[in-house]
Amino acid sequence: MTRLPSSDTSSRRLHWLAMLMPVVAMLTIFFGAMTTTESAGMAFPDYPTSDGQGMFSYPFLKLLSTMSDNPDDYKKFLEHGHRLMGIVIGIYAIVVAVLSYTDDKRTYVRGLGVGILLCVIAQGLLGGFRVLLNSLGLAMLHGLFASLVLSLMGVMALVTALSWQTPSLIDSRSSLFRNRTLAVITFVALLSQYALGGMVRHHGWNPTVHLHMGITTTLFVLITAVSCWFPHHCGITRWGSYLGLAVVLQFLIGLGTFVTKYGYPPLGYVAVYGSVDQVFMRTLHMMSGTIVMAFSVQFIMQTFRSHHSIGSASTALPNSACKIVTEQM
Repeated sequence: MTRLPSSDTSSRRLHWLAMLMPVVAMLTIFFGAMTTTESAGMAFPDYPTSDGQGMFSYPFLKLLSTMSDNPDDYKKFLEHGHRLMGIVIGIYAIVVAVLSYTDDKRTYVRGLGVGILLCVIAQGLLGGFRVLLNSLGLAMLHGLFASLVLSLMGVMALVTALSWQTPSLIDSRSSLFRNRTLAVITFVALLSQYALGGMVRHHGWNPTVHLHMGITTTLFVLITAVSCWFPHHCGITRWGSYLGLAVVLQFLIGLGTFVTKYGYPPLGYVAVYGSVDQVFMRTLHMMSGTIVMAFSVQFIMQTFRSHHSIGSASTALPNSACKIVTEQM
């Protein structure tokens, strides 16, 4: 592995574009989440056209003046906005894929750039077939896959950073194995929890199992985050802590979503279908879930980026220090 020099402006350009890509993707996810919350996924029965009109010829902005009085126009605004944002992230993914070839010589970075583009295309096709087949199953898969695509975008931002090319050493083989194992289990648990949420959201499943598993998963992630402090290791400890905080916030948002959707009689709160607070909490819960998934993948990447130190000089490193070495191959 060859470390790119810090003066390489091309690598910086790719990194900054990669950093912004998840932000652009979140705009697409926002429209998608709102589309699902407002049951607007079938606002148009056709795809890729909208009511028989082209993606750019459809009078999208005119809906702004009518959607407040016409629920159907509001749903069409959300669904067509989701489609337009899908095109935006598609074009963005093309640019990043091209730059991964022109600005970076690492094979895996180039493969990642192309892989993200293919995933974005696949995500668009999933959305299209969801409409053409009017399939709630594909709608759920469409939402689940969105979190994985966002995670890959986060990986691209991570591996294009200069700091990624200075692998760090950790002086305990057992703690490294423990962190990697916990990171993978955490990802699987969160993915399962996300899928259960999709079943509740798209198929109307009873949320009890989702709620109970949410409590279990949150406790497990917190234990994992705390364990990453012993021994302390910069990247692993930092991302373990980020993930723990994100999962706690996601759980609290989930409780808010539960209350606004089903009500809470002890406090006299009555849920009103379609109310602003309900729509806000349901949409926020879905969006924050994708961010949690992305954080869990970043956590995994950090554990596998680290290596067990070998040799007297390496093994003498104190656990509390963040020791970075430059490795050139």
